[in-house]
Amino acid sequence: PYIKHPSNKKTRYGTSLAWMSFGYELQITPLQTLTYYNAIANNGKMVKPRFLKRILKNGLVEEEIGVEVINEQVVKPETVELAKSLLEGVVERGTGKLSFKGCPYKVAGKTGTAQISVGGAYNKRNYNASFVGYFPADNPKYSCIVVVNNPSGGRYYGGSVAAPAFKEISDKIYSNYLALEINKDTLIEDNELDYTLPLSWHKDLVAIYDFMGINKQDYIHDEVWASSKIEDGFASIDAAIINEDYVPDVRNMKARDAVYLLENLGMEVSLFGKGSVKSQSVRPGTKVTKGRKIKLMLSTY
Repeated sequence: PYIKHPSNKKTRYGTSLAWMSFGYELQITPLQTLTYYNAIANNGKMVKPRFLKRILKNGLVEEEIGVEVINEQVVKPETVELAKSLLEGVVERGTGKLSFKGCPYKVAGKTGTAQISVGGAYNKRNYNASFVGYFPADNPKYSCIVVVNNPSGGRYYGGSVAAPAFKEISDKIYSNYLALEINKDTLIEDNELDYTLPLSWHKDLVAIYDFMGINKQDYIHDEVWASSKIEDGFASIDAAIINEDYVPDVRNMKARDAVYLLENLGMEVSLFGKGSVKSQSVRPGTKVTKGRKIKLMLSTY
């Protein structure tokens, strides 16, 4: 990275420190920027970025790529805590608030909007939009940086261009790795309850089994919610009983079906991720309250 040193009076001016604080008068790559944020997430310990954990050959570990510490304590602990608080504040009540509204996990980060030098001069037409941060903020596991060079469409602020892209990435990671200890009190994991097969619309179940070539016994002939069970390669399909007074178990259901079912019960549904439902924020069997909000975490796995 190129950072002006205080002792170099030829390149460092009285206003340099102020300009450098928000990204001008220095040269730092996105990966280097992310390394600094990782140091904050690591309570001040700065480690060298690595692209590999290990090298395998014929299924055996040939080489382990260890963690290389650059600086055990790059800033004072009190500075780390202040930085964490400020970065969380950006997402909770600052320029990242709209992009992360209703997010079920905490994110700490910073939006960035910088003019791009074109022909040796800055103008109000060319920008870099960025968002860099880590999550979950209270127990950091992942970090990410998104930089959009010269965005089009009339929007160029980091909060409106880069932050939504960051959230799409973090939602995907979060939904695929629900082993993260986030919101344990609200998210229900698959192994908490004895759950077999998901509810599905009748014709969808029939179509799936036909496509897979599985023999089936269909006990219903109307278009209703249905459940199925497979034993010894044979599928039995029967009508599902939906008690409209209680929240159903929608895990493993397609997002479309789960949303349709829950909204018809009067609940407000929010989706995070892509794929089928991995977990739900309201426990199955809970008394239905009209207008109650429920979060569904989706996963393709």
